[in-house]
Amino acid sequence: MDQHRVLTSLPVGAGPDSVAYDPSLQRIYTAGLSGTMTVVRQNTADSYQVTDNLYTHFAAHTLAVDLASHRIFVGYASLFIQPRIAVFTAR
Repeated sequence: MDQHRVLTSLPVGAGPDSVAYDPSLQRIYTAGLSGTMTVVRQNTADSYQVTDNLYTHFAAHTLAVDLASHRIFVGYASLFIQPRIAVFTAR
């Protein structure tokens, strides 16, 4: 029988809006309104740990992961600059 339970709760940047998982690297990425991308490593099926918090840009809360290249794309826009996409490489 499936068990639905919370395994852990980890701190991420304020206002999280997007989450993506890279199964090859066993990493979870989340981005939020605060302009922080949090990287979480899956150690085992039931164990997770925050490995990094990266500053992106305020309101950069949309992200996608390319599973072939392991690149992370974060989109953002503001009243003062043109919409942009930041590209991060997993290391």
